[in-house]
Amino acid sequence: MKISVPIPRMRKILPRAACAALLIPALLGHAWGFDERGRDLLLGGNSPASLGAGLTGIASPGLSYFSVNPASIAAAERFALSTAYGGVDGDMVYPALAAAYPTAYGSFGFAFSGISVPGSPDIEKAYSFSLGGAKRLTRNLQAGLAVSGVSMRGPGGNGTYPGASLGFVYGVPYRTGGGFGIYDPALALSGRVGPHPGGLGDTADLNTAGAGYRMGFYKNDILTISFMNEMWIFGNVQDRALRFGLEALLFGNWALRTGMSLPNELSYGSFTMGAGYRLESQAYAISLDYAMAYHRESDFAHYVGLSLQFGELDREPPRTGITASDRYMSPNFDGSKDYVRFATVVRDRSAIKGWRLQITAQDGALVREYRISDRDMEESASPFALLGRIVRTQESMIVPESILWDGTDSKGRTVPDGRYDYAFIVWDEFDNISKARTGSVIVDNTAPAIELKAADLLFSPNGDGRKDELVVEQVFSSAPADEWHAVFADASGRAVRSFTWKGDAIPAMLSWDGKDDAGADAPEGIYTLAVESRDGADNAVKRTLKNISLTRAFESADITASLEYFSIPLQREMKFFLSLSKTEGLDDWRVIIADKEGKPLREFFGAAFENLVAWDGRDAGGTPLANGKYFYSLRTRFASGNAPASFTKELVLDGTAPDISIKFSPSPFSPDADGENDTLVLRPGLQDETGIDDWRITIFSAANEPFKQFRGKGIPAREIVWDGLSEKNEVLESAVDYFIEFEAVDLAGNRARAPRLKLPVDVLVMVTERGLKIRISNIEFAFDSAGLTPGARPILNRVVDILEKYENYFVLVEGHTDDIGEEEYNIRLSEDRAKSVMDYLVDKGIDKKRLTFRGMGETAPFLPNTSAENQRRNRRVEFLLKKKETQ
Repeated sequence: MKISVPIPRMRKILPRAACAALLIPALLGHAWGFDERGRDLLLGGNSPASLGAGLTGIASPGLSYFSVNPASIAAAERFALSTAYGGVDGDMVYPALAAAYPTAYGSFGFAFSGISVPGSPDIEKAYSFSLGGAKRLTRNLQAGLAVSGVSMRGPGGNGTYPGASLGFVYGVPYRTGGGFGIYDPALALSGRVGPHPGGLGDTADLNTAGAGYRMGFYKNDILTISFMNEMWIFGNVQDRALRFGLEALLFGNWALRTGMSLPNELSYGSFTMGAGYRLESQAYAISLDYAMAYHRESDFAHYVGLSLQFGELDREPPRTGITASDRYMSPNFDGSKDYVRFATVVRDRSAIKGWRLQITAQDGALVREYRISDRDMEESASPFALLGRIVRTQESMIVPESILWDGTDSKGRTVPDGRYDYAFIVWDEFDNISKARTGSVIVDNTAPAIELKAADLLFSPNGDGRKDELVVEQVFSSAPADEWHAVFADASGRAVRSFTWKGDAIPAMLSWDGKDDAGADAPEGIYTLAVESRDGADNAVKRTLKNISLTRAFESADITASLEYFSIPLQREMKFFLSLSKTEGLDDWRVIIADKEGKPLREFFGAAFENLVAWDGRDAGGTPLANGKYFYSLRTRFASGNAPASFTKELVLDGTAPDISIKFSPSPFSPDADGENDTLVLRPGLQDETGIDDWRITIFSAANEPFKQFRGKGIPAREIVWDGLSEKNEVLESAVDYFIEFEAVDLAGNRARAPRLKLPVDVLVMVTERGLKIRISNIEFAFDSAGLTPGARPILNRVVDILEKYENYFVLVEGHTDDIGEEEYNIRLSEDRAKSVMDYLVDKGIDKKRLTFRGMGETAPFLPNTSAENQRRNRRVEFLLKKKETQ
């Protein structure tokens, strides 16, 4: 604003008008000007803190600078109130009052001031009020907006003038070390617009624009010095001022300020000084400030102010906790410790703005990271979205209560065995960062292993020096901490002799002398050796050596079979291996195969001893025997009358494939991290007389390509949990049918395959850096047109259901094509198809105001167009969900 003052009254009126200028522009961010001989006197600011530093403060934070830039209160954490009082020559008073209050929508500010200038030829009284708000739009960008009014009365005319001001502050994330350097620089813009006053003619013009910066250039534990520099333009580009300010902060409490305005021809405020003291605690803050303005042609102007802040500051980091469900894990899909669930706990009085869980290898390399932060979303925010955040409520980030790690890295590969450390941190809206909660998990995907070998399963501990001990070779691999147990058990399963070792003390040769654990002779008979181990990750191994014959007779006979389980449809024959302690004087031998009642079903015999007999699984009449248990033995007769015979041993005939089935839930499967149906539970069912050797569950894509596989030995777990990611860490495709196939092989080699099941995948709402997204490649259109086929409607109906749940989001419908055809044609076709989808959504009740569409053609392929399947997936429709900025 300009006020023309007659030259004879300049020295008297000028100081008073100058003080008026400090109050009336409160929250307007403008300056007042007095015109003399074509030179503009440019004044501004409404606080001692601003006046003491040369009327600067456009890039400074706090209520004291709200008149210079409404964005200055964006970071307010508690209620603030300031009052100011000034005087010139002791014959004038001019109070001012301002307040700021932080809310979930940002900080709101209000200011009022008044002044009278006795004897002024233009303005004798003026009143000003402003109401505005400010908010952080991103981590570094703040914005403020205020509406205001000024009422003027005086001989020069009367008038009331509305206006509005807008300001921005951008904090540059840069800081050097101690001493001289650059610390926390900030850039700022501010301006006010309003109608040109008509009642006062050219004596007032409230339009202003300013730009400037603030930065610290010296810092240590005692002293911080900051420099401010601004350029202001008033009314028109001919009225401008360049301002400089310095502020030194001692011990964090005492402030010293100085500054100046150029050009030097100004008759007020070409040199200013100020001081302040601040007392702060968690519950309140009090600031007392003083400023003095001087010019050789005017009197001294003095200004004092008091600022108060009330309310507890949040300087405490979020209280967090994280617990792993187990110390060990073995991601081998055997149903035991296949994954670890991290249970999290987060508590904070402020809004949570981000969290991160990192899993690292022993060398510190990052293996897997789970995180989400509002900062991730800010990086790609559009200018319109940033402006919209001014009126959007601040929301707290949701931290999942449970995070599942399946032992894979960021590329979906199962990590090597070893120790992995995890660290969990959370931060709130004031950048209070929680202490890292850490721990470690042992990945042990390698089960202990052992193989048992014996040259002869017959031994006779009778002291004759021949076969007095059973010697078993043990070929093993084991961790030193693994515990091993070996047991010799009789035919009834009763343990007779036991051994226990650590993984680093397993004997390569296990010898048994026929004694039990008490040192007495074990009874003659058939024995079984079982050696087993289970490590901390529940990886288990068990190996058995059956049909061990213990006899103390001096003449002995034994028989062993090449197969423990025999499937007649798969194997042509099995072999029996016969052994005698001697063959001299043998009259005859006989191998008998009998049922469980002892009835002979097939016999092999002869006079000359044979070491090998082959059997085809049939009885004496050539009929294949039924499935079940059978028993075989070797009997002999010698001319001496001795008749050594083997113990009776067991074999199993099984020509029937396993009885298998599989179920799953939920249906449809929706792994999009929304807390509903995010994990699939597979429930395999298996029954077999002999036992399972190997099983495999395969998830096939819509293109019949393997997408994920689970496999193992023995009986699988009752439940297998899947997070929906492929072997390559790819996400399932939305709204298509995958397929589940279950196969198993029993110990006899019989193979079974359960009927293939359809696995419906829901429409997935995925979190991306651009916001929420739905990607569907399965919406069918008529050939070479935008017409929807009947098959597309159920999918789009499901999209309608989802969009109704996300009613506070705008939706951009994007059409995409493959690279077949001309690019311009593909753009047009994709746009027509996107519009067709949008129209369908509108017909189903989605508010058209929420929807927009565009065609992308072949410009943004999801996959390389290198195969028919990739091209199919590139022919897709995407729905981009953006939260309404008015919510």
